[in-house]
Amino acid sequence: MNPNGIAIGHGSAWVAQGTQNTVSRIDLETNKVTSTIKVGKMPVHIAVSDDAVWVSNRDDNTVTRIDPVTNKVVTTIPVGKAPLKLVSTGYDIWVVNYISNTVSRINAQTNQVTATIAVGKNPVNIAFGKEAIWVANNGDDTISRIDIKTNQLVGKPVFSGQGANYIRVDGGFVWIANYLDKSLSKINPTTNELVDKLPLNAKPGAFEILEDGFWVAQDDNKVYKIDPLKNTVLTQIPVGYTVGIAENKGILWVTGAYENAIFKIDIKE
Repeated sequence: MNPNGIAIGHGSAWVAQGTQNTVSRIDLETNKVTSTIKVGKMPVHIAVSDDAVWVSNRDDNTVTRIDPVTNKVVTTIPVGKAPLKLVSTGYDIWVVNYISNTVSRINAQTNQVTATIAVGKNPVNIAFGKEAIWVANNGDDTISRIDIKTNQLVGKPVFSGQGANYIRVDGGFVWIANYLDKSLSKINPTTNELVDKLPLNAKPGAFEILEDGFWVAQDDNKVYKIDPLKNTVLTQIPVGYTVGIAENKGILWVTGAYENAIFKIDIKE
């Protein structure tokens, strides 16, 4: 195993196994691998839509579409160089291309790239919300906003913090984990401005925003529950070096890349 990104849907957890060039499908109840699907070279991230599972293959510049009913590959779609994080908006899949400095928009009906949008330097992560696509550009520490109706950038890139990485849209704001800054940035999507930055005690990576707080994986091999209003740590849980994190029914699924393991954390109170 070499677990990277993880996503939950269709009754399963889907895990990209980087060096194995496969995706593992895991039953949420039994924790058993029910299928192993061969994809492209170095799969790193996964997105789930209503009728498909989408996988970015970093080293062969493609996105693989999997049918969750048959566990078979439907098609493989060429995109930009070094595709990383993906997000589904329903009718479309959006993927950042790290080396190309672009975002590819894929029509989920035709499996064709319908737009390629230039963004900042070395985009690594992507999120959808407020009728826009939000892109974290790790190479210049900025956030790009794309209008989903026009495929055009909106306003100027917003400086987030050093090492801008994982990004989420929730609670009326855009949140970004800044790896080198050891912080979480908060952007107001109405004004497109940085309004706050929360300091952390370690370098943040993947995170989930839930009703009871933020769950943030940090490079000290722990997952922290944080109250974003008071900026206080509510709990911390030792895991491994986390690359992906996803939540389902009060359970956090965490990929430990160095440990070659999947951790399950019961966060129900």
